[in-house]
Amino acid sequence: MRIYNKWFSAILVALSLVAFAACSSDDDNGAPALTPVFEQPLTLSCGVGAVECIEFNSPVAWSMNTGAIWCTLSLDGENFHYDISGDAGLNKVYVKIGNEALDFEETVTTLTLLRQGQNEVIANIHRAPKNYELTITDEWGAECEKIAIEWNGVISFDVDANFAFGVSETPEWIEEFTITPVQGSANKKNIYATVAEQFEAFPCTGTVTFMNADESAVFPYEITYSGMEPTAIKIDGVSPWGWSVSPDGVSFSNSNSLTGENIEYTGALHYSIKTFKYESKFLFFEEKDGALAMMSAEDSWLRVQVDATDASQVDVTVDAYPPMVEGSRKGYVLVVPAALYDELLSLYEANPTSSFIDEKYNYVILEATQTSDYVEPNKGFDVNDAMMNKLDCFEETDAAYLTMLKNKFGLENVYAVSAEPGMYLHAYPNLTDMHWEGWNPDNTILVDANGVELDKASVGLEIGMNMNDEYYISLQAPAAPIVLVLKGTNGEYLKALVVKSSLVLDPGEGFYVKYRMVEDIPCELEKDMEVAAFIARNYGVKEIYTVSSRVGRTLQIFPNLSENEWNGGDASGIIIIDTEGNVMKLSDVKYEPALDADNNFYASVIVKRNTFILIFVGLDGQNIKAMVVRAS
Repeated sequence: MRIYNKWFSAILVALSLVAFAACSSDDDNGAPALTPVFEQPLTLSCGVGAVECIEFNSPVAWSMNTGAIWCTLSLDGENFHYDISGDAGLNKVYVKIGNEALDFEETVTTLTLLRQGQNEVIANIHRAPKNYELTITDEWGAECEKIAIEWNGVISFDVDANFAFGVSETPEWIEEFTITPVQGSANKKNIYATVAEQFEAFPCTGTVTFMNADESAVFPYEITYSGMEPTAIKIDGVSPWGWSVSPDGVSFSNSNSLTGENIEYTGALHYSIKTFKYESKFLFFEEKDGALAMMSAEDSWLRVQVDATDASQVDVTVDAYPPMVEGSRKGYVLVVPAALYDELLSLYEANPTSSFIDEKYNYVILEATQTSDYVEPNKGFDVNDAMMNKLDCFEETDAAYLTMLKNKFGLENVYAVSAEPGMYLHAYPNLTDMHWEGWNPDNTILVDANGVELDKASVGLEIGMNMNDEYYISLQAPAAPIVLVLKGTNGEYLKALVVKSSLVLDPGEGFYVKYRMVEDIPCELEKDMEVAAFIARNYGVKEIYTVSSRVGRTLQIFPNLSENEWNGGDASGIIIIDTEGNVMKLSDVKYEPALDADNNFYASVIVKRNTFILIFVGLDGQNIKAMVVRAS
């Protein structure tokens, strides 16, 4: 407990005085004449609890009283009263000082002696004031000699005093200093203090002074802040994840998967980073095939710029992608307190894979992917079907195509893809506006296998652009091969894509067809690959033949299938469709199953003006082969 007294303690006067009064003569009544007990009244300076003894001689009986409730008298030193009396002779009087009405100012009273109707002040008693007392206790009730704020920057403590106190100005690094009275105690208060944000990284020292109203009693206390915990870090700023950076390193963009909002920044991403004394360490990594390669600050394409006037403010920038280089790169910037730097390096060396980033995600301030806008003009095509399945695109080796394209267009970069006729394709030429302006229709030429230019509408050719600003060519694969030729911005032809049919028909056992069971009608493998592709795609057969005859003729079609393969006598063994895929009634073509003299099933149909298709279904429910019937 701290004690403050503005008064100096006086040395108490211990008097052992005996006064003798001489009787020179008797008065008219024979009573002896009185002289003062003491030549001068005594002066006693006493503290609370003191007991003083006064000796005096009186020739007559006497009584004595005090003028204050805090001063009492006794003849025996044990029983104290405000008034006492005694006989003539040598007397001892004990004076006791109490704490009633004690204040911070000195209080004074007198001892008055009454003899024969005469009052005499024999002593002036000065009682010392009470001391100013103030105590600080922490949140666990332990008394403190100083106020110590730990690494979290927050403290709560109690101040208890025997007087009403106030507080001087607090140090500038204290942000909040809230004083709250403690219920049930007159002058006890709780104080809640926090460290200002701009000072939280460094240790700080100052003084907080508690005082009374007139500042006659002051209690200075040292207040300290230990600074942040050396292993702690605070990072404020945008989310570090999923940033795409423009090839020139100027634009940062990110998409919010919840709102669909696209966030963009220019120049740099800004972060506020705090560690103990701003002793931060930055690490740079590049991801390659699932592994992490550490880059030095000098060699990194990711940069960190620390503000010269405020070391907590950091900008992260990205270098421009190397010119005339195709590709992309992904990197990370991590920041750690200096106290953890060696530990983090050891963890990385033990696990130099991308999972290291997942483990230390709370230290990542940037995950960035940067893609070059340069594309090698002789790079091949990427081709997808309508379901976005990637098709095999390869370098063309057919000499006929290579010769034609070399002679007509001067091309050597020739690629090929095979697709079923009728299939919708998206062909990505892997070119940007730097080399090929896809939006210009004159820059895409469509020719046949002989180099003769074709109408683009014949295959529904269109130019589009996806969400990544990549050009693609949309078309429907034809039955006969076609060639896409692309012209560059320099007026020269860049490359070509040959689109071939991937459908190869299976000759199988084939069919034989008769008219009136006498005349043989020739049939052959289907040549219209679009029709063939439609049948193959929808019915799963590749043994597809066709026959032509005059309208109205009734044909007998033998599928060369045994009774163990096909039951021609059952209507479930045949499906008849038109070229649009619509299922026709058997009666529409006067279909009748029959047996010849050798017990071979055949299908009897009449030739219609519109082409129709017979699908032969096996005993197991699987489609076996097809016949296309056309009018000649």
